[in-house]
Amino acid sequence: MMFLLFPFAFADAITDGPGTMHANAGIRTTISSSSDQLIEDSTEVGTRVFNQTKVELYGEFSPIRYVSVGFSIPYFSEGYTFQDIGTMSFDPQKSTGSYLNSAPIESITRDGTGIGGATLGVFFYPFHNRLFENRADRGEWKFGVQYRLASSQHFFTTNETGERGAGPGADAWQLYGAFSVPSRFGQPYAEIQSTHAGVWSGTIRDDEGQEIIAQGEIRPASSVNLRVGNEITLWEDTAFAHFVELDFYGKASYNSWADITTGVALPNTLKSYNNYINNQSETMSFSGGIGTNLQYNSYYHGRIGFEMGMISPQSVEHLYPISTNGTLTWSILFDLRFRYRTTAT
Repeated sequence: MMFLLFPFAFADAITDGPGTMHANAGIRTTISSSSDQLIEDSTEVGTRVFNQTKVELYGEFSPIRYVSVGFSIPYFSEGYTFQDIGTMSFDPQKSTGSYLNSAPIESITRDGTGIGGATLGVFFYPFHNRLFENRADRGEWKFGVQYRLASSQHFFTTNETGERGAGPGADAWQLYGAFSVPSRFGQPYAEIQSTHAGVWSGTIRDDEGQEIIAQGEIRPASSVNLRVGNEITLWEDTAFAHFVELDFYGKASYNSWADITTGVALPNTLKSYNNYINNQSETMSFSGGIGTNLQYNSYYHGRIGFEMGMISPQSVEHLYPISTNGTLTWSILFDLRFRYRTTAT
């Protein structure tokens, strides 16, 4: 599955130290789309598009200057659209399902909405040139531990009326680290985040809300994301803390195998396999992006960003010989943030 495809970041946000009794609060909207072809025996048997809109309310508060606590509440609207596809039929030679030589059907859309799991975290700033200016620290460091709460409704199942939720569902632990340092050529930065997903357990239902597994276990993919970039200041007014920056960055990501409900990432599957939990193969992805950061005084910060990349080929469901040939993905981000500060930083 292609959830949370390419979260954006920038140095002023990922290493920003709020300071004692300071806080950040904001709202971030990310619009993402991914497209690929479904391949069986080197033959294209359909096209697939995954669209996601994520609206995230987030905040961070620092009770003391080197520790902060943060939260985020994401709301998702996401779904697959399948086109140029046929009805899966049983292939006796392969003893499994096949889309080859099947009767064509109309386009299928499978979508869901909902809160995708709130996140709570604690962050530390052991070396930070803004928080410890008397030590002559040059860089800005930030480390953190976050916990993503499980959500009862998610994208891998529906409720009794056939309505589908959104997000991965299972809880997760996240380890976070970021570093940035000023230089003659801008402010280079690096960010790494590791997410270890837990297991969601509950009733699994099909698109019509009919129970297919009384007690199934879903394990979404765990991941490791690495990002490096450089912010270049185009204009700055130090006295009033105004600035305009241009941000260039690249990212590499690894997503582990996942256990998900069969027939969600494919348009239709064999009824005889409805009571199976399906294994989805791991992927690698690479992307690049550009963003513009604007700040007015110490209080108001905005960002507009665009990112594009590729996801490696993937075995969609281990039960069937269906895979992708690589996925093209892009994202657009809009971020508005209020920074409560007592000094112009």
